[in-house]
Formats: sequence, C-alpha cells, structure tokens
Amino acid sequence: KNLIFFRFCGIISPHLKKGVMVVKERIFIGSDFHGHGDVYFKLVEYLDMLQISKPNEKIILYINGDIVDRGKDSMRMLLDVMGRVKGQIGNIEVHMMAGNHELMMYEAIRARKNGKWVDCGWLYPSNGGHETRIEFEKLDEEKQFEVTKFLRSLPISVKFDGSIAGKDGIILAHACPPKVMKDLDVCHYNLGFACLEEKISDCLWLRRKDLGPGQSVGIDGNLVIIGHTKNGGKEGYLYNPIEDVLNIDGGCAYDDKSKLIVPIVELNYTTGKINIIGLDSNGKAKYK
Repeated sequence: KNLIFFRFCGIISPHLKKGVMVVKERIFIGSDFHGHGDVYFKLVEYLDMLQISKPNEKIILYINGDIVDRGKDSMRMLLDVMGRVKGQIGNIEVHMMAGNHELMMYEAIRARKNGKWVDCGWLYPSNGGHETRIEFEKLDEEKQFEVTKFLRSLPISVKFDGSIAGKDGIILAHACPPKVMKDLDVCHYNLGFACLEEKISDCLWLRRKDLGPGQSVGIDGNLVIIGHTKNGGKEGYLYNPIEDVLNIDGGCAYDDKSKLIVPIVELNYTTGKINIIGLDSNGKAKYK
C-alpha cells in the first residue's frame, strides 16, 4: 500500500530498482536553473552521494524546465541531464520537463535553413539563447540530432498520483497552468506537440496575470508546482494557499547572484512530508 505511482506522459508506472519494487521514495524538484552550473552540479553531486548513503531509498530528481539560456553552462548542463535521463551518468533517476526556453531552442533548431539560423525569439538578447547556440554549434551533427530529439521528447506536465502532506496529488508544469490543464490531459503531450497546438504551449508560457477572470490556477485538490517567473519570495519560493500553487523560480536567470536562493522541493513519500531546501549561488544549503 506504500507503493507510490507516478504518471509520466500518460503512463502510470511503479518506480523499480534492480527488479525490486522500492517503497521508500524521495523526489526532488528544481526549476529554472538557466545555465547556472554552480547550483545544478552541486545539487546532483549531493543527490548522487545521498543515493549511495541511502541504498534502500529511491532518489529521483525532476527538473521543471528552463535549464538552458542566460548562463554559461547551459549546454554542459543539458548534456549532463541527457546522460542522467539515459542512466549513463550518476546514481540517481532523473527526469526533465519542458520549459519555454527549451521550446524556443527546439523551434529555432527546426527553423534553420541549410544550417543557417533564422531570426527568432530564442536569439533575442533578452532571451539569452546566443551562448547556448554557440555551444550547440560546437557539437557534431550526430550529437546535435540527439539533443534535438531529446528536446522534442520533453513532457509538458507530470502528475504524481498518491496523497502527500494532505494533498491529493502533485502536478508539475513549467508555467502558470491555464484552464487547458483541466480540459486536456496534458500528461499525454510532449514539447513537439507544443509547437503545433497553442493551448499546449500555453502551459509553458502563460503567467497568472495572463489568465482571464474566473480562471483558477489550482487543480482539484492537487498542489501545482511551477517556475517560469521569478517569484520574489524572501526564501526563493512563493506559495499561494488559495489556489494551492507553489512557485519555485528562485531567479537563476538574473545577473545578481549575491542574494540568490534556489528552492528545491522534496516530496518524501516515506514520511509523508513536503520539504523545501534553499541553495545559495554556490549550491550550499541555506535552509531546510
């Protein structure tokens, strides 16, 4: 009865480890690292060591979009995530969600003509894709294809079924989830569909202020975890109890790192608690 199931792109599956069901799960969630390698690499190093020290627990990391752009380590981080998703690097299980910057990057790659980039939003200075593009171009053709295929496969949303901390479930979506998340099972869609259907790309772009009157962000008793927009919270996160939405974009996209706090959510299905760890710009824990 303690086995926790999760839905990933419309599939409900138990977590497995070496053919044995693992009932002690700790799921960590981070968002909007934006090429900030000091935080990201310290985080995965910590989780790798945690998995070694806790062999009877299953340590899982979800990245809730926007790992690329505006930071010098964007491509290095993306390639690391790809290796971890495939199980080629590290000791933990890693999954990555689509963000609006992954969507812009994918659309820009697809729009190239004879290997030349066309004018697109990804390459506008304000979006910070220029350095990511330079590093992408250094990859050989096979690796570029691999990266493009990986971007296309990123899911738009993930729902964790199973109560925790009084919540019926947990929903991850990069941006402010609009009404479409109630009308469509977006867990069935990946980033490739977002290029074709505006209602799906809305899940990567819309902010709370973009929704019309009466449109609620909350979804049927589930805690919704988002990023996309720096939340302004003193500890790096902002919780809206009325709509049950937790914003964990701590501001890695911005230049001033002196006061940066990057929140990492932990869903501990063993204790039934939700914890938040705050990391500074060097990846050191400031609070828990």
